[in-house]
Amino acid sequence: MTTKLTMSTLLLAPGSYVLSIDVGNTKADRRNTTDWRKAKVWEAGTKFYVRDTWSRHDQIRAEKLHLSFGTVDETMRRSIAVELVGDSHPSLHALRPGDGAGLYDRLAPHLEAVAESTDHLLARLGCRSVFGRWLVDHGHLSRERFEELWYRFKYDAVGADEPTTEEAEVK
Repeated sequence: MTTKLTMSTLLLAPGSYVLSIDVGNTKADRRNTTDWRKAKVWEAGTKFYVRDTWSRHDQIRAEKLHLSFGTVDETMRRSIAVELVGDSHPSLHALRPGDGAGLYDRLAPHLEAVAESTDHLLARLGCRSVFGRWLVDHGHLSRERFEELWYRFKYDAVGADEPTTEEAEVK
């Protein structure tokens, strides 16, 4: 007796992916033009970003255990979200294992891990700035420097007024 292993039982590692072949969507809906999950065909070369996610149940559980959210606890369930790079609502339109419609199972086997492109970097950071893309693509800021500045801007990091190592060396 053999056990059938489905893709839902396997989680993709977080990171940057590209679709290797055209994949037909069995749940296509031509009336919906803003949700990539409703497209008739997902085309080869389409970029995706896979991120770790934790369910609300896990967040409540972590709070009860007096853990700061984001702390990895062995009792928490790891899950992932597959997001289309460049989507205006990535978390709303994400695919997750066991989505009920079987879309994750159709897409996941055809995703190939790739090096992080500028598009993937911006998706990972949740940044939709065309100016940010230009700064990185034209070499005005390194990826690391852009990421550092993005976090300082987005989260108003403590010590944001202090010079970075690079700035201190210039003086």
